[in-house]
Parts: sequence; structure tokens; C-alpha cells
Amino acid sequence: MDSKESETSIKGEKIEMKKKIEKIELKKRYGLILLLGVISTIFVYLFSYSTSPFYPFYYGGDSAQFQTVGKAWLNGMIPYRDVFDHKGPLIFFINMVGWGITKSATGIMLIQIVALLFTLIGIYFLSQLLMDNKGYGIMTVVLSLVILNLYYSEGNRVEEYCLPFICYSSYFQIRFLFKRNLLQKHNIKYSFFYGISISVCLLTRITNAITICVGVLLICIWLLKDKEYKELVKNGLAMLVGIMFLIIPFAIYFLLNNAFSDFLYGMIGYNLEYQKEMSSWLAEATGENWKNFIIFYFSSYCIFFTAFFAFKRKEYLYTVYCVLCGIMEMYLFCSGGLFPAYAIITLPQFTLFFNEVMIMDKKNNENRVVKTVILCWVSCLLFSNFIDRGIVWPIDIHNRYKQLKIVGYEEILKMVPEEELDSFIAYGGNDFKTLYLLNDILPEYKYFVIQEWHGRFSQKTKEDIYEVFANGNVNWILTEGNANNIQSVLDSKYVLHAEKDKYCLYKLKN
Repeated sequence: MDSKESETSIKGEKIEMKKKIEKIELKKRYGLILLLGVISTIFVYLFSYSTSPFYPFYYGGDSAQFQTVGKAWLNGMIPYRDVFDHKGPLIFFINMVGWGITKSATGIMLIQIVALLFTLIGIYFLSQLLMDNKGYGIMTVVLSLVILNLYYSEGNRVEEYCLPFICYSSYFQIRFLFKRNLLQKHNIKYSFFYGISISVCLLTRITNAITICVGVLLICIWLLKDKEYKELVKNGLAMLVGIMFLIIPFAIYFLLNNAFSDFLYGMIGYNLEYQKEMSSWLAEATGENWKNFIIFYFSSYCIFFTAFFAFKRKEYLYTVYCVLCGIMEMYLFCSGGLFPAYAIITLPQFTLFFNEVMIMDKKNNENRVVKTVILCWVSCLLFSNFIDRGIVWPIDIHNRYKQLKIVGYEEILKMVPEEELDSFIAYGGNDFKTLYLLNDILPEYKYFVIQEWHGRFSQKTKEDIYEVFANGNVNWILTEGNANNIQSVLDSKYVLHAEKDKYCLYKLKN
């Protein structure tokens, strides 16, 4: 064999070897996605109490409201105009699609599984920013799920649908911050994705976009510093197109259905009023509150530790990113209620923190001690709650809700003739959130639950609630406890038909 034939043979072998390696890598990638898909399915099935068929008679609290609005939308009613809640329309759309798929909450669970799968892939990518190690990536995913379970609540919360977009945006932004001196230009495809992500947050709860906005700000500053004005304009336009990509279809839909002003008020106006009236949990914080903050918000405040370690590594722009994210999140989380589900959006920050811990130089005695202390602390923090939330809670809720759980209003609700359930509305608090779903009823009025609570934060809403009930002629109203806002309507237009404990059933006068 001459030299040319030998070279050709060697090249052929190299090409063949390269193809085999690519096939192996592709199989590993598909295998990883399949593994994460199985993990996502198990997690949502066990811990999304409000949508999983493992808990057939449990619909949750906020989740039940979202499902009621989604189901009503599926049946021709328009959110905000015909059924009111103060979240963005995307959560209602997801619930509407979910109910449309299976005619039950199980359809929503399927969407949750897909969302969590993409979240876990994003977490895996983030774990590889500083360390190319598949085993470490899987370990980070598992630990992230333990953290997520701390504040996953009942499932089907607005934050979990934002999470995949936050994860990927964080990955693209942080990778640019690390490699900015090599890249110079920022890929406009990523900017388009940031726009999509911001619109997802705006269409659920805009404050979920904090980290995305911080990353965008720093990238803009960097491009300005390098006098990359054309790149800045191109990226800005791409992001704007991304934002409009989702917002415009919703805006057109509500405009065509004469509900545009209702849409704007429900998504933005009411929440501005709500924020003004909402007091900080810090004002009356107890030791139990602080304990809950330390446990449930760990993935948020750990960003300050990440900033410290990044500063020691002389990653100064990344340090600024971490500090800004931490400050803005602390302001957000400390200015209102202490609701664990709010912290879901900070899940990617645990991976950033864990990355810094794992790359510490083991040869340095001081680093070795710090690393050991941190790992012990994180382990205690996570697994001290794992038994309760990971094992005890699912079993307990399954046992309680595998059959219909009596709340207290059921006996007098049965007094409403079945043919008149389409002329019925409930007026009360949390006890009524699942009433419509459990009894397959669609709300007759726009304000269908927690009316007194909604009115507490907005005088405009309070007055509108009164007007809806005063001008309506629904045959039956079931109240729970305080109904001060509409009591005059009940006294003038209705008669008390039945009463049990704190529940009262009113019938329209003939």
C-alpha cells in the first residue's frame, strides 16, 4: 500500500471514528433527556397535589382559582371580563389548554411535566458553566428538585411556568458574562429569547423577570462600553420583537372580545393597587417567620455567597450581576407576604452557588474547611425537610383526598336544584375555591370567590363587586362568614333559605 492510499485509509478511519463518537454522544444526550423526563414525571405526579390524579379530590387554593378561570374560558367565558383574577392571562391559558386536553386537571399536569423537563435541562446546562462533568450535572438536578419541593406548594403556580425561561436566559447571559472578552458581540437570537421570557413573566407576574432584566442591563452596559452601538440596537430590537411576540396575540384577543380594559386592569391595574395596600411580613415578623425565610428562601439569598466567591475569582462583572439580583429579590420578597412559592423563580441561583462551592481549590486548607462547612449546612437545610415534604406530605394528602373531603357547606348546597346550578354563585373565602370544580359548576358572576379579599386591596374592585351583585339576578348565593360588601343586596333582594355554621344559602325573592 503506497503512502497516498495509507493517508486515505487513515482519514477514512478518523471520519468513521468521529461519526461513531458523535453517535455515542447523541445517544448519551437522548438518554439524559429521557432520564430527566422520567424524573420530571415522577416529581409532578407526586408533588403537584392540585393537578395530579394521585389526589383525585384536591384542587388546591390558587391553583383551583386558575383552573376555574381556565375551565370557564374553555366553555366560552372571557377572563377578566366574565371571570376575574389578578394574574396574567398566560396562567389561565395554560389551565384552559390543560382542561381541554383531558377534560380534567390531568391535562395541566402534562404541561407541568414538559415545563419541568425544560427547567431541569436548563439547570443541567447551568451546572456545566464552570465544570464539564455529567455526574455533577445530574447531582445538581437532584438537589435542585429537593429545593424546589420546599416551595412547590400545590403545583400549578405561575412561577413554575416562568422557570424554564429564567433558567435558559440565565444560562445565555452568564455564559456571555464569562466569555465577554472573547465573544464581543451578543447573539441576537438570545436577545429575542430574553424578550419571550420577559413577556412570559409579564403575562403571569412581571416581578418574576428580575434576573432576566438584570442580565439584560449588564449586557447593554458592556456593549456600550465597547462602543458596539449597532449590536446594542440590533439586540434591543430583537428583544422588543420577542416581548411583542406573545403580548400582541393576547392583546388582540381581548380587544376583539371587548375586554381589553378589563385585561389591562386585571393584569396591571389591580396589582398596582394591591402592592400599595400590601404590608411587609417584616412588620410583624416572628421567630417562626424568620425560620421559614431561612429555609424557603435559601436559593435566593445564597446569591450573595455566590457573589463573594465570584469576587475572589476576580469575576467582577458576574459579581455585580449576583449582587444586583440579590438586592432586587430581597426587596421584592421582603416588601410583601412571606409566600414560599415566590422563591420558585430563584431556583437557578442554587446551581450558581453550588458551582462556586464545587470548584474551590481542594489543596487550600482554608477552602477545604469552608467547602466542608457549606456542604454540611446545605445538606442539613435540605434534607431536614425532605422526610416531611418528600414522603409524609404526599401520603397524608393522598389519604385525605382520595375521596371527597367534607368542608361543611355541602349539605346546604344540595338544596339548590340541579337545574338551577347555572344560576348560582358563591361568596366567601378559601373554602369556596374548589367548589366550582368539585361540583362541575361554572361561575355565574365575574367575581366568583374571595370577593371580600379582592375588595380589601382596591376600592374600585370593591365597588364593582357590589355593582355586579346588585344588578345581577342569580337565583342562589352561598356565603361564608363575612359578606359585608353585599349584605345590603342580600337583605333587599334575597331571603335566607338555609344556614349551617358559618355558611348561609340565599334565594332570590320572587
